[in-house]
Amino acid sequence: MRVFNSRSSVGVRGVRLNEKDEVASMFVLPTFPAESDERASYLKMRRAMAGDVEQTTDEEEGNADMPLPQDRYAEMSAAETLILTITAGGAGHISSSHDYPLRGRGGMGVTAWEKTMRTGEI
Repeated sequence: MRVFNSRSSVGVRGVRLNEKDEVASMFVLPTFPAESDERASYLKMRRAMAGDVEQTTDEEEGNADMPLPQDRYAEMSAAETLILTITAGGAGHISSSHDYPLRGRGGMGVTAWEKTMRTGEI
């Protein structure tokens, strides 16, 4: 580990919350190297196997035509983490960690669920 003596630091802001936002729970997902085409193909295959083909978005459709080898599918499946998002009204939504692209420093995050849900705010 390298020690920096040139300036003092008390940390780095990880996320900027809006006025009414709060963090209920947090988990740092392990990094899994995958291209966006691979993620889209994996999600399309996984949803098809589960019989849930209607949740495929237009963005996934454009990238999901790349065939994903069975060993890569198994590797991605083993690395997948399921994320539960709950609204204030009690509705829940389960998504895959592969639904969320990697972000660099200074990113504003990604939308977990549409905010216009009739069941309440996230």
